[in-house]
Amino acid sequence: MTMLTQFFVSDLPRRVGDTYEFNSEDAHHAVRVLRINAGEHIRLSDGNGAWSDVKVTAVLKKSLEVVVENTGYEDQQEVEITVVQALPKGDHLKDAVELLTEVGVDTIVPWAASRSIGKADKGIEKIVTTAREASKQSRRFRIPTVVGVATTENIIDVLKHT
Repeated sequence: MTMLTQFFVSDLPRRVGDTYEFNSEDAHHAVRVLRINAGEHIRLSDGNGAWSDVKVTAVLKKSLEVVVENTGYEDQQEVEITVVQALPKGDHLKDAVELLTEVGVDTIVPWAASRSIGKADKGIEKIVTTAREASKQSRRFRIPTVVGVATTENIIDVLKHT
């Protein structure tokens, strides 16, 4: 069994035989950087457990036309894992989010602990993007939820709502 390159799409095609135009930033990357060709197979996922294996039928300037060959769904694990990660200094938060995603964590809560040196300067969007990219890289069908930065004062309330 070969490992298919995986991409996330919001409007995942689910019926075998349907054609679909894959035309996101990821599609542009597939065309220009990965040089995906007609006849190759890739996997698309909605990031919530559903996936479709597709065959590329045409390569356009910034998109791919594909046909759905197989679909599936990965159920949520029986036990969900939430990790509260204190903000490390430097760019180590990105590394932590990548590793947590790769090992299968479901929810990541960045924590600005009272003694944390690190800051979430780049915002939560950067952390969410890191989790999404790490999910693609590790071929996960579910992108972990990244909760906004919690403080020592509100960490209990944040965990109650995850």
